[in-house]
Amino acid sequence: MPEYPKQNMDVPTISARHLVSFYQHPNFPVENVCDFLAEGLKAGEAAVAVVTLEHAQSIKKELSSRGLELDRMTSEGQFACADAAVTLVYLLDPKVSKQEKDALMDRWVAETVERSPTHSCRFLGELVSLMVAQGAFNRALELEDSWNHALANHPAMLYCTYEQSPFEQSSGLNHFCDICNLHDAVLAAHLKAHEGKEPPAWFVALQEQASALREEVLRRRLAERLVFVNEANRLNQLEALLRVHGPNLTPLEKDDIVKVVSDLQAQAWKERRQALPESPEWHKKAGEILGYEKVIASVMRAAWKGDPKVS
Repeated sequence: MPEYPKQNMDVPTISARHLVSFYQHPNFPVENVCDFLAEGLKAGEAAVAVVTLEHAQSIKKELSSRGLELDRMTSEGQFACADAAVTLVYLLDPKVSKQEKDALMDRWVAETVERSPTHSCRFLGELVSLMVAQGAFNRALELEDSWNHALANHPAMLYCTYEQSPFEQSSGLNHFCDICNLHDAVLAAHLKAHEGKEPPAWFVALQEQASALREEVLRRRLAERLVFVNEANRLNQLEALLRVHGPNLTPLEKDDIVKVVSDLQAQAWKERRQALPESPEWHKKAGEILGYEKVIASVMRAAWKGDPKVS
């Protein structure tokens, strides 16, 4: 089982808990998804499958055949199957704002974590596939992004399954890599031939390419994290020095430090706006902005301790 890092507001979260795979209808990968669910259930995690009723029956049958006490786990709240069709109606309702949907999802994940003996959980999701099947690609991308935010805040994992047919159209193909890039890992394809039809070679090749791209994206994310951490650590050292020596500074010296650091912070904000979002430079500037804010706060605290008249 993976160890979940404690959240640190100063450092962006790097996770590998959002998985995706594709399959050919009607060959839903029940064995693969049950591997994922059973691993968590046997370790004491809570597990929720948000799938169609048909797939829910297949999943329950497979899990039971592996010796899992589903009736007990269900009564204790450790395992549940949610009807994807019902949830889909809510998520596609234009009258419900994204903020409301995100808040509901966050509460749902938090409540599932609380029900788990290990205070961790995993989900199986088919909602996004149903959205894509209806041509709502943007809604699917939006939901995947919402899940990434939820997974960053809770010790949870998500396995998404997509039926591949919609991606064989040109409009769907344009979104294939977008969907892959919103996941931490693209699992190997297990595409079975149906009625003598072999999996399209282009689809298998594209999925392999997406898997390789995800590895590169994760390497870049790690590099960005290191840039961010190194910059934050440098400024944290400066903050620590100010905490020790700040009371010995004169009011004029303190004012000079605040002015210099404030100017640097303003410049960092400007340069961050000019950088590509989520690029190494963007993260570096984010670290600078946060660090400068801490430095200013340390100087002000030191000033207050040195002179009660200073506010």
